[in-house]
Amino acid sequence: KAELNKQELSNKMRYDVDAIVRVMTIPLVQYFIVHLSAQSGIMGDSQTEDEVDYMILYALSVLPLISICDEEVFGKLYTELVTGARSYDPLKFSEILKTL
Repeated sequence: KAELNKQELSNKMRYDVDAIVRVMTIPLVQYFIVHLSAQSGIMGDSQTEDEVDYMILYALSVLPLISICDEEVFGKLYTELVTGARSYDPLKFSEILKTL
């Protein structure tokens, strides 16, 4: 019986962790879009090195979720927003949002 309780507890914890991850994904996507917008000049002139770093950070947290659905889109966005972030073209903002 003690083993059964451990299994039940483990299943409940896994369910709780999954629920937390789903809820915390929302602010990750929101902040990704905020920093992408800042890099695109939509939020004024805030294209600083810190903004680039934040955009990369949030892209790295969001893009793996996209890879689950579409690896080609993941590859395109990864190239554009992570490896090519220092030369990001702000005119591509709406195209990137459509891709998301």
